[in-house]
Amino acid sequence: MKHRQLYDIELPLFFHHILRKGQPLYHSFRHPKGDLRTRQEATLMRIVHRNRHTEYGQRYGFDRINGVEDFQNRVPIVDYEDIVPEVEAIMTGAANVLSADPVSMFVPTSGSATASKYIPYTKTLLGDFQQMLYIWMYDLYRHLPQIAGGQAFWVFSPIVQPPPIKSYVPIQFPTDDQYFDDPELSLYLNKLLAVPPLVALLRNPEQYLYAVSLFLLSTEHLTWISLWSPTLLIVLLQHIVDHREDLLRDIHDGTVKGADHWSNDALRMYVELMHRPNRARADECARLLTGTTDYHQVPWYKLWPKLHLISCWGDAWARQPWDALKELFPNTYFQPKGLLATEGIATIPLMDTRTRRSRPVLCADTHFYEFYSTSDGTIHTADQLRVGEQYELLLTTSAGLYRYRLRDIVECIEKDAYNVSIQLVGKADIVSDLCGEKLHVQFVEDVLQDMGKFFPSATCVVVPVRRDGVRYYTLVIIGGAAPPASDRSRILRLLDKLLSQNVHYKNCRELQQLQPPRLAYLTTVQWEKALAHGGHGAQWNTTKRWSLYTNLTIGEKIAGYETG
Repeated sequence: MKHRQLYDIELPLFFHHILRKGQPLYHSFRHPKGDLRTRQEATLMRIVHRNRHTEYGQRYGFDRINGVEDFQNRVPIVDYEDIVPEVEAIMTGAANVLSADPVSMFVPTSGSATASKYIPYTKTLLGDFQQMLYIWMYDLYRHLPQIAGGQAFWVFSPIVQPPPIKSYVPIQFPTDDQYFDDPELSLYLNKLLAVPPLVALLRNPEQYLYAVSLFLLSTEHLTWISLWSPTLLIVLLQHIVDHREDLLRDIHDGTVKGADHWSNDALRMYVELMHRPNRARADECARLLTGTTDYHQVPWYKLWPKLHLISCWGDAWARQPWDALKELFPNTYFQPKGLLATEGIATIPLMDTRTRRSRPVLCADTHFYEFYSTSDGTIHTADQLRVGEQYELLLTTSAGLYRYRLRDIVECIEKDAYNVSIQLVGKADIVSDLCGEKLHVQFVEDVLQDMGKFFPSATCVVVPVRRDGVRYYTLVIIGGAAPPASDRSRILRLLDKLLSQNVHYKNCRELQQLQPPRLAYLTTVQWEKALAHGGHGAQWNTTKRWSLYTNLTIGEKIAGYETG
């Protein structure tokens, strides 16, 4: 398809904007001027040169770095914990610490040894995200122009409040419109989005889920959905089924149940203004929803017959809910998200014109990437990757992360002289990730130390459980006496509160992607059998006693012992 054929006077203004901004970016991305190695080295030297006078740059001699080898010899591989002093200095107002560009915000994400990490965002880094977003959307429209014929549902940022940390620099999640660089775009978004962006200001999860469900069910013109976790969409579908009577009445009458209890009066007035009565839509939804008790029973493709695209995570832990959604929407194109972290961008998914298959292409002109081989421990640059091999990803960005361990394990799936495609396989170390919460073993260890007072003579571990479409965590007590039944609810509330220090666990709980934790009491012999059930052949008293076990087969066995 020729670029000039994409423009149509009937297109919504949003897509005119995407085409105008995205076309030159897309052309440069798809037709790079140099090979992979040349572009990656140029990207590295741009980052190093820009930040050579920062405290970090002076410490490691950025001004004496002339290439990849110099960089690898001078600059250490780091975890987040290694740069906490620099992050704390920036929080107190210090400048020129990690990056020459001012830090405009800290974005929280899940930590390993700490409950949360605070990732510095600069205008340049946000611009990197913006450019990749334009390229992705431009590519989508080239291959699926039908998405321009209706409304979209997007979720970019969590709805939870960031942790209350004292900082001179704001701690916040970027708002959806911050991912675009044109202030006028917010006017276009109101017409494009099925769910008004301001609904994200509802911090009460039940109110948020209800409002989103109401707007989604109210439109028959939904053409595409873009969110991170497939489990969030499943939660919304079940929420629609569970609250269908109230939702149908509100669609029929143009009312919003519970809006009078919202804390934000301006938001309530705005939503009530945007939501208009639609009796015909209410009748159609009633016909398809009446008599259903489970989201599997609803013909969702009939409720949204124009839904052409669902974009969400589809690799590693997300594969199972991804497959479940594909069964519910057989006529919809599913595209897995690229590998994007809070810290930066690794890949974006681009569609092949001939096969219509999406592949995750490395953003070689955005950040500098290194790959630690999981087989022999050697460090590789992008041009040195071997198809079929797995690596741990290291990231260097303009915002002040250098040789930073993302703890993502990726596999090289395609490669040529100009591009390479990598796919997420899992997490390095021990991390549990049922639906995006990313609980790290060290964080869980700290939580269990706080819980130890309840079980002084027992060993405690946490195990993820996924069964019958429900996801939750079980606190397993091994070799200790069960507390009185009256104390169990208090124990579980405390466990949930402590785990909720992890911002992504909290978000998954509030959006009901994760159910409340439960308790299980096992003897040592029962635990050994559970380990054997999960393929751990060694005996309990001879294996390392982790505080977090991520094997879901063990979780299936543990579920039979749960008491609360």
